[in-house]
Amino acid sequence: METTSAKPGGPTDRYDRQIRLWGEAGQRRLEAASVCVVTASATGTETLKNLVLPGVGAFTLVDGGTVSVRDYGANFFLTPDAAAVGTPRATAAVAALGELNEAAAGTALSDDLSTLLTADGEGPDADGAAAAAFVSAYTVVVATQMGEGHPALRRLARACWVTGVPLVVARSFGLYGTVRVVASPEATVLNARDGSADGGADLRLTAPWPALSALAAATDLDALDDAAHAHVPAVVLLLKALASWAAAHGGGIPSSMAERGAFKKRLAGLRRPSLRDEDNFDEAARAANIRAAADGAAGAPSPAVAAVLGHPRADPGRTERGGPAGGARAPAAAAAAAASTRRQRPPSADAAALHGGWASGADAAAADASSFWLHAAALRSFVETAGGGRLPVAGALPDMTSDTGSYVALQTVYAERAAADAAAVAAAAAELAPRRPVAATRRRSPSSRGRSVDAGYEGAGGGEGGGGGGGGGSGGSGGDTTPPVLAAWDEASVKDFCRHAAAVRVIRYRSLDDEWGPAARGGADGAASPTDGGAPTAAAVEGGLPPAAYTSAGYTGTVGGVFAANGGGGDGCGRDGGGGGDGGVGGDGAALPSGLPAHYEANAGDGGAPSAASLYVALRAADRFYGHHGRYPGETIYGEPDGVDVDGDAALVRDLAAGVRAEVGLPPAASDDGDVVEVVRAAAAELHPVAALVGGLAAQEVMKLVTKQFVPVNNTVVVNLVAGTTESFEA
Repeated sequence: METTSAKPGGPTDRYDRQIRLWGEAGQRRLEAASVCVVTASATGTETLKNLVLPGVGAFTLVDGGTVSVRDYGANFFLTPDAAAVGTPRATAAVAALGELNEAAAGTALSDDLSTLLTADGEGPDADGAAAAAFVSAYTVVVATQMGEGHPALRRLARACWVTGVPLVVARSFGLYGTVRVVASPEATVLNARDGSADGGADLRLTAPWPALSALAAATDLDALDDAAHAHVPAVVLLLKALASWAAAHGGGIPSSMAERGAFKKRLAGLRRPSLRDEDNFDEAARAANIRAAADGAAGAPSPAVAAVLGHPRADPGRTERGGPAGGARAPAAAAAAAASTRRQRPPSADAAALHGGWASGADAAAADASSFWLHAAALRSFVETAGGGRLPVAGALPDMTSDTGSYVALQTVYAERAAADAAAVAAAAAELAPRRPVAATRRRSPSSRGRSVDAGYEGAGGGEGGGGGGGGGSGGSGGDTTPPVLAAWDEASVKDFCRHAAAVRVIRYRSLDDEWGPAARGGADGAASPTDGGAPTAAAVEGGLPPAAYTSAGYTGTVGGVFAANGGGGDGCGRDGGGGGDGGVGGDGAALPSGLPAHYEANAGDGGAPSAASLYVALRAADRFYGHHGRYPGETIYGEPDGVDVDGDAALVRDLAAGVRAEVGLPPAASDDGDVVEVVRAAAAELHPVAALVGGLAAQEVMKLVTKQFVPVNNTVVVNLVAGTTESFEA
């Protein structure tokens, strides 16, 4: 049963404060997003609260249960006045959440998740098409109060993984909580907002271009009066001091500690003794250590950016495929599209405009990825040619002591260079775009609603079963000659990409099947996993999974030039130059190994195992207990007269925890027993204050994935409110 509330239009000036965080582009992405949250639990409603208030475009709440007396004490959004006993829980929660922001369109699905994922209305979903179609309608899916022991979560996770729809799994468990982020196979970040793209860090003082050098040379400090001398921008002062140093040292720049000290004295020598306070010189002196020690590398890609530019999809010579392997439409993809046509609401005009005409969901995710990698390939082409190994100039200036005329003149020089660099990147994008159609399985538009249009490549559709055209197009039955849909780009998008080029990131994730190990890949529901080693199997690909699920391979760190110099190891490139860390990607197409053993070794001390590692093990053991017994350890089934053997449950959980530890590569630890006892004592209780914190963390990760700003966690956060700590690691 589905109920929907209207979404009236309204001004966005109410979001002024948050727009200062993620900008208008981020707000547009949020307002075009459609988020699905599973279960109307306290954690689920708290997650939605933190998405509805800032203005998510649409949200769907899935819960097949009805309101009971127990809900009144566990969920502040379900009250006796607003939600009578027996009312569909999803409907009651959506009504309460809708009051927070009338601009967010809320939908309640009063069905069990397993029902939605295992049948398409005509029979069992043997090939996963219905599950794929269900998740494909959404920008992000959030599953709450579910764990390894829930077969429906496994099916949901697999559907999200193969369609490329990000999944966030969040739950509160007594005074503990976890948040797990899964993005298949990678998450791209347009602006990490970690300070790496700060305009003040991209002044190119050690590698100025002619116009910037000319501006500094034209400033005659001796000819200025005292007022003008005290307002020469610090950038100009540093440029003049560096030019003087280079002339005296054969073109070099100060690098050693002694040389930097000598450089500061040279800079101080430009002061006027008659002026006691010259703030501009103080600013220049504070910046001298950082900017004069750059050793000529100003503007060079950082290791994290080099990992992006070294990615196979950022190769300017790459030709991307826009349809399923083999040209003809595969059965599972066709079934998914048919089921999707029956289930989905028409995409909003805002979402279609934002994603280049693609519906919000799996297709929009694929379109966004194609657009990101087109921009990255154009950026790499620029770096390798016109940029001379450097990124485009960002064009922004930090605040500094200066008179208006001098600051505007300096700002103009930077803005003109930034515009010229962006134009060069745009020219590269225009050249590369014809070979980079959107990598999605279907396109929806007002003229094609109700049918599926395959995106072709290298021609207008002469694939298998089609007549004429280029050799690799998506022909389909009947010779579809639909022209390929190119990845979206324009001058504005290129300019914005260049402005934040130092802050682009790509993060490779592990699937839940990889985390849960070989035993989990078979699945408690008896369905074989479509993944093997973190990537879809050949059978899954043949079954019509979207190319976004399998076209990406990991960065190897072997691409020539600046990428080879910067790509191996270090921040952003992962482990041993092979990727996998924050901002990096994997070293090959195989599954990423768990980072939990490394986290354990880094944090273990005299006190034994770190709380996050041991809690993680205990919670997974509790999930396995649930899979065997249909209840969590220590939990009393409502209505049953017999009590629970807490000691017996704890003994079983200890045995399960030992198995989990062996699987993830952790040594036995004495602290395990205490964590097991606490987990059993918690009895999977959902305390609303804990749920509020966990839901806030989950919503924060959803925001990062939707706006593509800030770096999402990779991949697990463990909350321990007994100790008052949160820790993250790659599970």
